[in-house]
Amino acid sequence: MANVVTTKLTKLSNQYSASVKELRELQAKLRSGGAGVSDAEAKRLNALIKTVDAKRLKLMKDYNELKKLEKPAKDYISISGDIKDIQAQINKATARGENTSSLQAKLNTLTSKFNFIAPKVEAAFPEIKVKLPSLGGSYYTGKGTKANPFLQSGKPFTGTYNNRKYKDGIEVTAAAPPGTTPTPSATGTTTTTPATTTTTPSTTTTTPSTTTTTPATTTTPAPAKLTIQEIIDKVAKNYGAIDAIFKTDTELQALLQKAIGADGIPGTTDDLTVNQFTNELQNTNWFKKSAGELQRRGFYKRQYDELRKTLGAEDLKNLDNTSEYGRGLKNTRQIITDEAKRQGVTIGEDDLDLMARDLYDFANEDKPALIKAALRAKIAYKPGQILGGVSGQNLADLRSTAAANGLDYDKSFGENTQTWLQNIAQGESIETYKQRIRDIAKLGVPNTIKDLIGQGIDLATIYTPYKNVMANVLQINPESITLFDPVLRSAITDKGEMSLFDFQRALRKDSRWQYTSDAKDEISKAVLGVAKDFGFMG
Repeated sequence: MANVVTTKLTKLSNQYSASVKELRELQAKLRSGGAGVSDAEAKRLNALIKTVDAKRLKLMKDYNELKKLEKPAKDYISISGDIKDIQAQINKATARGENTSSLQAKLNTLTSKFNFIAPKVEAAFPEIKVKLPSLGGSYYTGKGTKANPFLQSGKPFTGTYNNRKYKDGIEVTAAAPPGTTPTPSATGTTTTTPATTTTTPSTTTTTPSTTTTTPATTTTPAPAKLTIQEIIDKVAKNYGAIDAIFKTDTELQALLQKAIGADGIPGTTDDLTVNQFTNELQNTNWFKKSAGELQRRGFYKRQYDELRKTLGAEDLKNLDNTSEYGRGLKNTRQIITDEAKRQGVTIGEDDLDLMARDLYDFANEDKPALIKAALRAKIAYKPGQILGGVSGQNLADLRSTAAANGLDYDKSFGENTQTWLQNIAQGESIETYKQRIRDIAKLGVPNTIKDLIGQGIDLATIYTPYKNVMANVLQINPESITLFDPVLRSAITDKGEMSLFDFQRALRKDSRWQYTSDAKDEISKAVLGVAKDFGFMG
């Protein structure tokens, strides 16, 4: 199945190469005709060039999108195979009456990964779509709780599975094995011993069944582990705003994991209460170090908020200068504004105020890493937009690389730019994305050039010697020669590279050469030679 992915990408690459070739041929035809081309023919050729170029750009975009899904597609195939193997193990274990909890946990994790990547992969490569077989042709996930219902092939399950009863995805009680008498328990599982019967020729004595209730145990699949950011997003409504320091402090991360309980799911009954969470937080080393300052700021903040409710318009204008909290908030806003300008981030007043409060309330305004992280998510870009600061410099560098490889940056990469700039701001090398641009430029070019581009050399650099010769021979501005010029690109083909001397000779056949001073001098010399031969000149 992996060959389907490669085949589809290769097909797009070949189609792109063909469109590039067609485009160059049309441009060469238009150029070679020169002034002799009629207006109607020139109009027809220009319309074809426009159509073929639009087709080329679409093919490039489609290739770019599918290339990003190449690895997820391979993961899709690999994970689906793993799911089938584990489901077969579960079916075998269930038939033997063995515990399947660890296998169910693995199945749940793999199914979550599969379901995450499946929609995009199946839309892009429908040929590789697979149906996951399982017990009874179905696959099972979930814990049987309201927050995480037990699902059969993605739908709430009603019935008995793995000796447990479910109704609409919610576990009701453990199902007793055949030949036993179950006794329901509100707080635990039911262990039942078979009823025994002793028979004599004349009498029948029945020993009542005995029932022992033990604490409840769960053998349903474990949930997929949430990231710290996912936990923060989910618990904020219960515990209030979560300080950004929780993302980097291991002690506070451990507290968040504890807060959502052993099941790893926020919003269930085993979560810490607000009071329990507060008490745990106050016992952390971070809180002990910051408590005095946080309490002081909390006091001044309450004063500040109350004053904002009662002061008139004129006094409100001065509140940020006259109150302790206001001055701290104003200073934090300035720190954020300066860093935003340095990064090239545009931030609105409302976002600036919220960010300043989040940082200042938790005494984090002097932590550059947290400020940069908060602003990084605000980096935004739309095709044609001009950015300042570091983001603007990085964008200019990416544009320059695209131009040096004959590509229109916004048409080819505009949709990816915001993510690229955010990743670069986070520390990823800009060279990663410059090479991605070069990889697109490799499509449809001779192998010799592909190898050079793969080494990080731009097309502009590769063609510079030929471009200089061309400008000199045709006596034109070198800046007017683009990388799409068919004459320039003819210097290097699949057959090899022209020597500069051969290229110079080939240029004399170009229609533009006849208008150069060298051509005129050569014609003059030829005319003079003929005149001398006929004795018209001494």
